[in-house]
Amino acid sequence: MKSEQPRQLKNFYRALDDDAFNELSEETKTSIEKAVLALTGDHHKVDYRATFPFFFKRYYIVLLMGRDLRKIRRKESPFKLIFLTLLLLMFLSLACVSVVFVLYIIKSALGIDIFQYSFGVWDWFQGLIGSH
Repeated sequence: MKSEQPRQLKNFYRALDDDAFNELSEETKTSIEKAVLALTGDHHKVDYRATFPFFFKRYYIVLLMGRDLRKIRRKESPFKLIFLTLLLLMFLSLACVSVVFVLYIIKSALGIDIFQYSFGVWDWFQGLIGSH
């Protein structure tokens, strides 16, 4: 086993039985290593791993981000599209509401009255600004 191996290969060889490892030829080891790295990938722009104690137990957190360079793709969950669509709709809704709110505040600050009825947003906003 090489000393400068990616973490995935170290874990693979650690899990492999010693007798099975000794029976592998160098050509077989090289082929297995290529397959393991192709399936797992090891090129992350962000690779954050940490452990922390919480109520007398240890927990871990892992954050990995980067391009997916694996040759074999993971099977996608059927709910992924639904989740991403809902997430996008929530983001777009929040963005639209924020734009309308900012435009309404600007309209009110300029003294432009479109509606005869006041929604009270400008008074609320002035109360926030005036209280600081």
